[in-house]
Amino acid sequence: MQPRATQRASQLPLPARRHGAATRRALGSFGVNQEGAILVEYPILIGAIALAGALGLVGVGLSMLESFALVRALLLAPIP
Repeated sequence: MQPRATQRASQLPLPARRHGAATRRALGSFGVNQEGAILVEYPILIGAIALAGALGLVGVGLSMLESFALVRALLLAPIP
């Protein structure tokens, strides 16, 4: 007897055949029905871009603060 994974659908008992067909129909609809896929893709894409932008602003902001502190110290130096 062949292992159960390699048996044909016609060789399986009737309830197993019915269940397999229903599962194939249900899973087959996932590849065809793409409604709402763009509603998931765009927020993820926009979120990733916003996160990169926020990290860039933090990086630039920290370097600007260091530069500001240096300029402030030079301007407030007692000896011009």
